[in-house]
Amino acid sequence: MNRTGERLRILIVDDDEVDRMAIVRALAATDIAAETTEAADVASALAALRGSEFECVLVDYYLPGGDATDIISALAATGAAVPAIVLTGRGDEQLVVDLLKHGASDYITKSGLTPAALSQSIKRALRTVRAERAAERLTGASLRIHAALSIAETLEVTATEARDLLAAHAAVTRLEGPGSQRLESVSLSPKFGSIDAVRAAGTAWLDVSLTGHDGASLGTLSVADPSAGAFRRSDEAVLRQLAQTAAIALEKARLVKAAQDAARMRDEVLAIVSHDLRSPLNTIAMSAGLLREAVGKPELGLVERIERGVKRMNRMISDLLDASCIDEGKLAVVARPEKAATIVREAVDNAEPIAGAKGCRVVCGEVDDATVVVADRQRMLQVLSNVIGNAIRFSPASGAIVVDVEPNGALAWFSVKDDGPGIQAEHLDRLFDRYYKADLDSREGAGLGLFIARGIVEAHGGRIRVESEPGRGTTVSFSIPLANRTP
Repeated sequence: MNRTGERLRILIVDDDEVDRMAIVRALAATDIAAETTEAADVASALAALRGSEFECVLVDYYLPGGDATDIISALAATGAAVPAIVLTGRGDEQLVVDLLKHGASDYITKSGLTPAALSQSIKRALRTVRAERAAERLTGASLRIHAALSIAETLEVTATEARDLLAAHAAVTRLEGPGSQRLESVSLSPKFGSIDAVRAAGTAWLDVSLTGHDGASLGTLSVADPSAGAFRRSDEAVLRQLAQTAAIALEKARLVKAAQDAARMRDEVLAIVSHDLRSPLNTIAMSAGLLREAVGKPELGLVERIERGVKRMNRMISDLLDASCIDEGKLAVVARPEKAATIVREAVDNAEPIAGAKGCRVVCGEVDDATVVVADRQRMLQVLSNVIGNAIRFSPASGAIVVDVEPNGALAWFSVKDDGPGIQAEHLDRLFDRYYKADLDSREGAGLGLFIARGIVEAHGGRIRVESEPGRGTTVSFSIPLANRTP
């Protein structure tokens, strides 16, 4: 009945000694190797269950102190997957339905108790329990494999889960498909110190392929059984399911690694290009300054256009470098106590020329001079500049953008409210994503402003959110720790 040939531990519960003897004789006449324990009532049966582990319980329906349902309920309460087969003198349909509802695995009428019937019932119940256990364990193993974060970890977890699932002495996962780096992970039982020792013991091996979605082989999953030829047919089915899960996880890990490598290369290129662009931009800015002194009034507009272009390029370069720092978790923030009102007023003053050119206004709302936050002043101005800049861009002429600060517990909530067209609901969850633009036709900016704003706010230990309704404007709010915190 089991791989190692050990005897099944079976509890027999019946208040009639003659019936218990009949059950033992019937069991002895089967091909099941069993070690039996007997109980004559509910109390002694429950005591036996508390003191030992059993693979199966054969229980009479009517018992002193209760009935079979008490035993079944006790088994369920322990969480142990032990099948209970009820032996009853009655075979009416309603009793059978009630027994199955309570969790009985099967029932046999005492008049129909034969070695063949008993053997068939026990084997069927054990197969069902083992299948349920295997399904639960396979599900858990699959979840742990999918939770692995790299190719090497996926191989390691797969080998460990395969060895545990099949109670094998060793398991090996190999990645060796075309174009792949050859990797191997080994999981050993405590009995063996090396894979060579397992092979030297003459154990039987079961191998299955790790097959990708396109049918190509990614490698193999192998397990070594403690005794040659002892694998069951079901073991191969379990191993194949585990291998399929591992193959999917490996392909996912490859894609994640490729994406990470591409992102890292992109950021490295951006950092190099951004750094190298600074030098020629500085040269252009200096030359524009010299031209301003040398040209007459008619040409001054051209010089100013050059200077605006240089400022815009420098701002884009700074945004790209900041975005890379945020991705790497290296954004520099030097926080110290700052008056919230001073920061807000400076941000509003900086935004007024841009707002005035469009015909709208940026105003300070309710900001208490006593509100002091722990913040990096320049980074806070950067956040407000990005958020207010977006509000100006989408506000109508003659519109108003209001900037408020409201203390709340240990935080100060900064808010920037506009009366623009609002944002569609499907865009709200992605506004803070890198390079995302709700207005796909817009050629302004790189879609990094709100991404950087979120990174700066989170680096301060705060959070940022947006509330909007089409036709009713948008409010972007973010929190910064207060210096004078209140509980």
